[in-house]
Amino acid sequence: MVTFVSTDWVSRHLADPSVLLVDPRTRMKHLAGHPQGAVSFPMSELFDDAGALRSEADLAAKLGTAGISSDKTLVLYDSPDGQKVAMVSWALTYLGASDVRVMSVFYECWVEEGRPVFYRQHRPEPAVFELAPRPEVRAVAEDVQANAAWRRLDVRSPEEYEGTSEADEVPGHIPDAVHLDWRELPGSDGNLLAPEADVNARLQDLGIGPDEPVVSYCRSGARASLAWLALTRAGRTGRLYDGSYRDWTERGLPVDTG
Repeated sequence: MVTFVSTDWVSRHLADPSVLLVDPRTRMKHLAGHPQGAVSFPMSELFDDAGALRSEADLAAKLGTAGISSDKTLVLYDSPDGQKVAMVSWALTYLGASDVRVMSVFYECWVEEGRPVFYRQHRPEPAVFELAPRPEVRAVAEDVQANAAWRRLDVRSPEEYEGTSEADEVPGHIPDAVHLDWRELPGSDGNLLAPEADVNARLQDLGIGPDEPVVSYCRSGARASLAWLALTRAGRTGRLYDGSYRDWTERGLPVDTG
């Protein structure tokens, strides 16, 4: 699973050949500054032209081209609001990366601490990403339908959940889903995520017990990946429905409103 590390830890391991920093932000953000040796792998690379997650083989090929191998310690970081690092760290975990770590504060804290910043793009040697998928961290529509014990967590805006937003062609939410606005998940003072105790308290407020499996969704997966990351750090069993509400409604599955 994912381990969280400090800027000190990252700084100490910059020269370690077994460690690779991965920047999931846009290429423009990457070129505007990054830690030494970081490779660019924008979150957008995960998706095809229709916005769906690429096939496992395609993802492995793209990761390898970016110099990302499954046997290295992969350290990811992000700028606010953290969706990109959450989505890419989830994808790497799902595909079978052996050691995924996430910097616990945003990249801006790295800069504020006076740590070295580089601007030239690092061009790594192509690598091989060996697939070893972990289906236990992913959910598809059939899984959500078939597993009544999974708690369905909708992390979209209140308006989207209630069906009063114009963002969705079919307004509403997946039946039996409880709502947690994704904007409650990022931390303050530069921290990537809200404290674990706060996340667990909010889940308790929603009636989700500590041992209940949770499947998170939003409209197309990115916001829900932040919930998956927060659940993981809080010691919860979480799955990401990466197709999310868009996939659900495109399949003509039932929805609730209100």
